[in-house]
Amino acid sequence: MQTQECTSPSEELRRQNDLLSRRGCRLTPTQREGNVYRFTAQCTIDAPSASPVEARSTSVMTVESDSAYRVEITTTGAGTSTQESLIARRIGECTK
Repeated sequence: MQTQECTSPSEELRRQNDLLSRRGCRLTPTQREGNVYRFTAQCTIDAPSASPVEARSTSVMTVESDSAYRVEITTTGAGTSTQESLIARRIGECTK
């Protein structure tokens, strides 16, 4: 899937962390190694007709340049695992 939107990587990271915190997730401090940023979220998710599910999400953001970055998210819980990838590239000025 491909979409186009106006966003800031640092604002997007803050927004995502705020959302996870409001849902009761415990976040590790963001660790930086060169151009790679990593953090994890440990969450308890209430299931409507079952007992709560523990889930762990690891996010790794790799800054490729001042106009491109990539985010890989791995989530595990309830016996399953998912992988998500986001590739962002600057294509021009934002129009508002």
